[in-house]
Amino acid sequence: MNEILISPQVAVTLVLAVIGSFFGFGRVLLSQFERRLGEKFEASTDINTQQMGSIQREIERDRKSLASLSEELRVISNELPLQYVRREDWIRFSTSIDHKLDKLADLVIQHNNSGSHRG
Repeated sequence: MNEILISPQVAVTLVLAVIGSFFGFGRVLLSQFERRLGEKFEASTDINTQQMGSIQREIERDRKSLASLSEELRVISNELPLQYVRREDWIRFSTSIDHKLDKLADLVIQHNNSGSHRG
């Protein structure tokens, strides 16, 4: 058979060429990876910025709603004592009225009894 002999200089050159190609190919892949990573980061940053803006608007809306609700609660709290009768107060008032009606009934009965004896 015919043997192909390569000189050591050619062999070293071929090995260096293969190593250089792998190195170059690796750099191209790495640069593409970095570019894609940068694009994803920018897109993510844009989305985060939009979401933060949306969250800030929502917080501002909730803050205004809370302020309005607090004002309504303050108004109700101020009006409540004028419109509200506590249970204990109502029971005391009702008992007082019942006692006065009982006294009045006793007076009417007493008056009727004393009037029927005279006549």
